[in-house]
Amino acid sequence: MTYKIVTRKQWNAKPPKKALPNITPSSVTVHYDGAAKVVAKNETAEIAKVRQIQMYHMFNRTNAAGKPDTFTDIAYSYLIGPSGNIYEGRGPTHRTAANGTTQGNDKSLAVYFMLGGDQPLTQPMLEAFVQLRTTVLHNLPVLMHKHWLGANGKVRTECPGKHLEAAYKAGYLQLTKIPGKA
Repeated sequence: MTYKIVTRKQWNAKPPKKALPNITPSSVTVHYDGAAKVVAKNETAEIAKVRQIQMYHMFNRTNAAGKPDTFTDIAYSYLIGPSGNIYEGRGPTHRTAANGTTQGNDKSLAVYFMLGGDQPLTQPMLEAFVQLRTTVLHNLPVLMHKHWLGANGKVRTECPGKHLEAAYKAGYLQLTKIPGKA
């Protein structure tokens, strides 16, 4: 099955606050929402979630001290919904803001899976990621968000969550196994 890429124009993205720096990526880092379950039962709900994330990143994000800590645009390069729709964030040529470190943002694109808490990956999500990785992302190696923060680093994260981490360890995200195939 071929999954569609929903462009920024199609999901009615706000323009970035300023020009985004370019990137020549050497990897792709995977992310998820964290504690909150993501409710996105159809394309309309997925688009609403993408727009909500962009608004949060650009206008409402705060740091641990409660001070404003916003981004120029949505932090992710791409977002993948439970339906398998792929939503263009910053795209493949602009520096991300999602990877937690300057080095991570300078070197790796960021793909966000619309799931959180204990939500499992959907088969369409895995298949869409394979499609995205083998076409737009040119088979770049996949890293988990923890890679940039260090296993014993100052910043603790559960990202990318147990289900994405299990898919990574099983080889589904690195394309050593094909989703849906034994």
